[in-house]
Amino acid sequence: MREEMMEMPVQEVASEIKKYSCKHVVLTGGEPMLQQKELIEFMRFLTGKNYFFEVETNATLIPTPEFNLFVNQYNCSPKLANSENSLNLREEKGALEFFSKSPKAFFKFVIVFPQDLQEVCQLTDRYKIPKEKIYLMSEGTTSEELKERQRWLAGLCKETGFLLTDRLQIHIHGPKRGV
Repeated sequence: MREEMMEMPVQEVASEIKKYSCKHVVLTGGEPMLQQKELIEFMRFLTGKNYFFEVETNATLIPTPEFNLFVNQYNCSPKLANSENSLNLREEKGALEFFSKSPKAFFKFVIVFPQDLQEVCQLTDRYKIPKEKIYLMSEGTTSEELKERQRWLAGLCKETGFLLTDRLQIHIHGPKRGV
């Protein structure tokens, strides 16, 4: 934990971000939606400077109206049964209804087995998630695992109309954390 985290005041984090020419900020976690109050303060420091805020979430928490005002895009990655999390931890009806209706939200599902697609289809039907907002990504910690799964996953995407996405960081850095 000490190698991967450091505590800094919100204003100091914003000052560090301002040093870079990139105006695209991705808030990821853990679960960043657990820190909405602090993130609102952070985004407020950068508001008016043409920043684009993207939030990666497991889609189990509903954003507050104020938080939602600052966010440009949500990348929702609801957990599937293959995550081995219990259903009550991975599917929060109110949050999924909010995100499925939000024009800011996109969905990414991590696929391990072809039968995972059945659960994705059930969720997309239940919450009326538009197909053009759904990405499927194969699970894997090596390039070989990803390529093996992508062979059949690409075909499933063609059949369903879902989009395919990759884990580029694994191809470049392997399973290394923090990249």
